[in-house]
Amino acid sequence: MRVGIVAGGGAFPGEIAEAARAAGHDVYVLMIAGFAEQALARFPHGMAEIVDPDRVFALLRGASVDVIVFAGGVRRPAASTLFALATSSHKREIVRRLLGGGDDHLLRAVVTMFEEEGFSVVAPETVAPGILIGAGQGGVAPFAAEWHGDLQRARDVLAALSPFDVGQGCVVARGQILAIEGPEGTDAMLERVARMRRRFPFGKPRETGGLLVKAPKRGQERRVDLPAIGPRTFANAARAGLTAVCVAADEAIVIDRPATIASADWHGVALYGFTP
Repeated sequence: MRVGIVAGGGAFPGEIAEAARAAGHDVYVLMIAGFAEQALARFPHGMAEIVDPDRVFALLRGASVDVIVFAGGVRRPAASTLFALATSSHKREIVRRLLGGGDDHLLRAVVTMFEEEGFSVVAPETVAPGILIGAGQGGVAPFAAEWHGDLQRARDVLAALSPFDVGQGCVVARGQILAIEGPEGTDAMLERVARMRRRFPFGKPRETGGLLVKAPKRGQERRVDLPAIGPRTFANAARAGLTAVCVAADEAIVIDRPATIASADWHGVALYGFTP
């Protein structure tokens, strides 16, 4: 099977490509200009702008891919870019889809566009087995029994926010909600927590403790944008003074598993896969 990977930013597209190859698949990478890392050019590839779907579809058809996988981050196009695209009458419907709603709405619209063009869109784990996090403890730092209350509180918050299509992450410490992930992403949310905790008056010990909890939204399009963690997640969690990173088992992706576990161990932050 030939796998077409529509690649945004970060290390994840390269990991999917390597894992798909290891699983016996041929790989073609469609690099989104301005987002995809240049290192992806080591695979058979093409490049297109995020607002040029005609070229995207033409390249993928030319590569004779059997299935499509989305991997890596992209930012919603700027309004000026979308306005320029809208001057082409046959692309106005694309702009309408991209402007409406939150991230899940946008991703559903993109998946639908690909399917309308005759492409089969599959989840990354379909072509790269082993990238999802299982249930239970990971790494050497233990997940303490007394943290389950904070974990449940974070899960309740994320479930309640699902209809509003906001982020997939929440930080809770001793029953207090410290942060909810918005469009800025997990890393920026953790930096927000770290800054807040540095603002205590002089002489007061810096507060530490708490959990980062990540889970997909209820009813989310699961073929794209599942929650993901990687080595940087644990470095940022440690800077924010957190003691654990908790993710929904079999519903979250780990980027570079060996390096992620090593980062968790190095920073002394627990990794825990909870049963959804």
